[in-house]
Formats: sequence, C-alpha cells, structure tokens
Amino acid sequence: MSDSHLNPATLNGATSVGAGILDDEIDGMRLADADTHFEVNQFYFLEAEFLDDGRFADWLEMLAEDLHYWAPTRTNRLRRQQALAVSAPGEAAFYDETKDSLAWRIRRYDSGMAWAEDPPSRTRHLISNVSVRERSDGLLQSRSAFIVYRNRLQTEVDLYAGGRNDVLRRTGAHGFEIVSLDGRSLAEQAAQLQSILRQLGQVSPDPAVQPFQERQDFVTQPHSRKARVLIARVLEPLQAARSQFVLQLTPGPFQEGPSQTGGARVDTGQTGQSRALDQAKQKSLGLVV
Repeated sequence: MSDSHLNPATLNGATSVGAGILDDEIDGMRLADADTHFEVNQFYFLEAEFLDDGRFADWLEMLAEDLHYWAPTRTNRLRRQQALAVSAPGEAAFYDETKDSLAWRIRRYDSGMAWAEDPPSRTRHLISNVSVRERSDGLLQSRSAFIVYRNRLQTEVDLYAGGRNDVLRRTGAHGFEIVSLDGRSLAEQAAQLQSILRQLGQVSPDPAVQPFQERQDFVTQPHSRKARVLIARVLEPLQAARSQFVLQLTPGPFQEGPSQTGGARVDTGQTGQSRALDQAKQKSLGLVV
C-alpha cells in the first residue's frame, strides 16, 4: 500500500486540497497555535488543581474583574424545539455570577457556616477536548469538556459531565485570566441586551447607555407578557397581604373581646393624634402601601 492511500485530502473520496484543519475558521476565528493550546491546557489543569484542593481564594485570582459566570439550565425538548432547550441570557440559570458574588460565596464557605459542605466534598475535575481560537478583539475563545466526580460522606456520589465556552485574556499571574464563562465578552452581552430591549420597544436614544440602567428600566416598566403576569400573580398579592397584615396590627382606640380583665372593654390609651403618628411612621418605613 502506498502512502497516497492515506492522504487526508483524498481519503474516502474527498477532493479537498486545503492546507489543513489549522486554516479552518469557525465564526471568523482561526485556531490558535500549538504553544497557545499548550499554555491554555496548563492553565485549565491548574484551575482544576485549585478547585480539587479547596484553594478557592487562589482560584478566584484566575478570574477577571469584569467576569461574567453564566451556567444556563437545560430542558428536554423535541427535536424541532432544540433551539429552546438551553435557557437564554436573562432566563433561569444555575449560575449568573460576577467576581464579587463568587467572592461572597467563598467567604461564606470559609466562615464555617456553610453546613451543607461540612464535612466538605471531595472532587476531581477532568478536563479534555480543549480548542482555542483567536478573536478579532485580541481575546481567546476557548471551548473544553469536563467530567467532575464528587463524593461526600459515605455513599453520596455525583458525576457531572458538561462543556465550557470561555473567553480568556492574556494577563494575570498565571498567564491568562477568565473573562467570561459563557463565551461572550461584556461588550457582546451589552449588545445582545440592547437588541432585546429594541424588540420590546425600549430603544435607547443613546447607544452608549449602560445596559444595566436599561435593565432597571425594563424591570420598572415591564413590556413583556411574562413580566406583567409575574407582577399580577406574585407582587400585587404580596403587597395586598402586607397591607392587610399591617392593618390587623394597627391598634385602635379600644380593643374589644375576651381579656384577662373579664372581657371588659380595655382602653389602650392611644389617642387619635398618636395613631396618626404611628401610621405616618409605618408609611415612612414602607409598611403601608
């Protein structure tokens, strides 16, 4: 058998004579070189070591200050509905975190008050299938697969398999820092939020308006049917119940009914002026709506 039979360009009847897979592009991004792949692999192996050893403060230093850590939920859908299987940004998620919120989680864990992790879990992270591509903005787009084995107490065992889509920046103590764990930079998230708001009829007059301000406007002025239903079914009944509760607690000039005094009418000693002051105080505290 000659070597020509094993030529990838003609194997299985292929006629392509392209330079190779290293020249292939996905979404306009080419594969990074071998050195970059090796460095990113070592970066992920160090991250797994920090997590398995419980060195969460060291792990936190691998994250960028502008981090967005997002892990969407996934539901079972028919084949024609697979586009809806993974939740979209802004919908339900296992994690939707920043570096500050992750730091709070670590501080709580280190405080000794996280009873669900006492005794702590034992984990082992296995990382594979790492693919790194060069982005036009100078960042790196990395995709990888993982398996996490978790054991706690005697028989509590969990096995998780999944994938990550990261944005990496060449900086930091370990050569890289994780900018995003959902594969989108902060600018891309802002652009997507702007698009969503335009579809809802909330077009910002200034394209430079901070997306978080627009998100606040969306919350205070809901346009979607889902938001209106949420307010009608949850928030308004809660406010009504709170008002009723306050009215039941507000004492009148007299309280009638059985008492230790033999059921006689008992004067609470509260005048109309003091009642008015109490009601004003309750309103200032937000207890009366």
